[in-house]
Parts: sequence; structure tokens; C-alpha cells
Amino acid sequence: MQDFFVMTEQLLKDRLRQSRKKQSLSQAEMAAKLGVSRRSYGLYELGKTRPTADKLQRMAQTLHVSTDWLLTGTATTDQTPTHALPVMGLAECGMQGWYIAEAQATFTAPPPGFEEKHAFAVIATGTSLIPEGIKPGFLCYCAPNTPYQPGDIVYVEDNSGNASMKLFVAEDDDWITLEGYLPAEPGHAQQKYTEQKKKSAIKRMATVVYIKRRV
Repeated sequence: MQDFFVMTEQLLKDRLRQSRKKQSLSQAEMAAKLGVSRRSYGLYELGKTRPTADKLQRMAQTLHVSTDWLLTGTATTDQTPTHALPVMGLAECGMQGWYIAEAQATFTAPPPGFEEKHAFAVIATGTSLIPEGIKPGFLCYCAPNTPYQPGDIVYVEDNSGNASMKLFVAEDDDWITLEGYLPAEPGHAQQKYTEQKKKSAIKRMATVVYIKRRV
């Protein structure tokens, strides 16, 4: 997944420079608008420093582009999304290696018509949901207020902040039952496995409502 962040930083520095020149702004003028030193801004355009979420938002507003376009090139360049969703880092699709859910200085535009409050996105890693169409690097939009049903893909975060995505199977008063797919054996399809998580150990769950392949 490190390649994803390298690619994102490459896009950001290139599009920052491109947009700044389109607005006929010098690096010093851009730095002043952001409230940083000329040297600090220069490090953004060199790809040596990643901006914080508020700095990224201010960059987009100053340059009249969207944060999503700055980071991925997939959104329009004429406005900043009014309902940008935070990207909460990696969510493992697998049996082990749940990732710490840590907000990135990254935002993405929501799917068309998507208005749910407190929604967020995560970047999938691992192979456990490939049969469900989720490959490593895909961006998954999560809606905590949308009820999940058996067969839905859910984002699960435990009390330690570890995050994963699984298929929701069932729940009772004490346990949540989840499913994923084992790594494929040569010449065979991936087989399902079942995992249970104690409800008291789960901090939050959210239904995955939209999946987007990264460019």
C-alpha cells in the first residue's frame, strides 16, 4: 500500500504546481495565503511534506479546485466539494493484520447523491474480499447510519482502533459473526471462512455502500 501514498503525493505536488501557475501565483504568494513560510510551501510542491487536512482544504479553496482532484485527479477542477469525506487510512480485508484506523490528510468527494452524515472512506488492502469485488487499493465509502443486513460488506473498528472489512453474517446479544475469503489455492477459487467478534470489543461498524477503483 506504500505505492498508493507515493502515487498520491506525486499527483499532489504536480497538481499543486499546475494549479498555482494557472492562478498566476508565485510560491511566496501561495505560502502567504496558506499562512506558511515560502520554504514550507516549496516542500509541498517537492513532495517532501504532506499537508494537514486543513491546509489541503485551504489549498483547494485558494486554487479553485477540489481536494479530490488535487489528490487523485478524479474530480472536477472548478470547486471544492462541500461534503468531502475523510479517508481513514487502511482497512485490512483478511484474517489477520487489522490496521489502525488513523485519519489521513486526505479527503475524497462522495458518490453522486450521497448525503449521509459522519460518512468516511477507507482504502482496502488484503485479498479476503476480492470475490466481492474489493481489490487492494480500492476506495470504500462507509455509511455508519445505514443499517447493515446479512451479506453486506461492513467496516469494523475495535476498541483498540484496529480496522477491517468483512461480510456481515449475523449478530446476537454478545457476538457479531463475519465472513471473508481465504487466500486462493493454485487452480481453486477462494473459500469462505467465518470469524466472530465480541460486541463489547467493537467500537463502531459501518455499511460499505460504494466502491471506487483508484486511478
